[in-house]
Amino acid sequence: MRKIVFFAIFLSAFGAKAQSINNKGITETYAGIGFGPLQIVLSEYFSGFNYPSNFNLITTDLLSGSMGVDYFTGKYFSIGGQINYYQRSLRTINAAGIEERGNFQLITPMIKIKANWLNREKVSLYSNYLLGIGFGTMRKFSTLKNETAIFPAGQYNFIGVRVGRDIAFFAEVGSGFQGVLTVGLSARFK
Repeated sequence: MRKIVFFAIFLSAFGAKAQSINNKGITETYAGIGFGPLQIVLSEYFSGFNYPSNFNLITTDLLSGSMGVDYFTGKYFSIGGQINYYQRSLRTINAAGIEERGNFQLITPMIKIKANWLNREKVSLYSNYLLGIGFGTMRKFSTLKNETAIFPAGQYNFIGVRVGRDIAFFAEVGSGFQGVLTVGLSARFK
């Protein structure tokens, strides 16, 4: 994380104009992939399996997708909305040696508040908070029935960095339904 902060400060000092820019009235759209979302734990709980299914955790189980839109209400603040998607296949073997399989899916619409604390032409450092509702579905293949649940969802990104002008790369470090580390692309327009 220190490397990200130092890299962003270096870019802001040498790669961008010395003055901050005013983002008021700008709309930003983005899409990203998060690594290590909270849903990994939630899918175990929601599965209803009596035995944990962690032994078959694969790379795609560690990822969540997100996309959203932000609108800058001022120089440093924006509000917006985001949708996250997560899916995981679960497999376990019960005490009788019978294999159970299932599929967990989660769609999470969230409201987003973002504060830029370094706002240069080519580099931004920011934090954001998201709050919403998770709509989960668990399908057990043995019963062919869907079980659904609705629960609160959130994400707090301690630090985010956006590098670029109109089209940019971003990376965020945080905790919650988006993941521990999120990377993606964003586009800004008036």
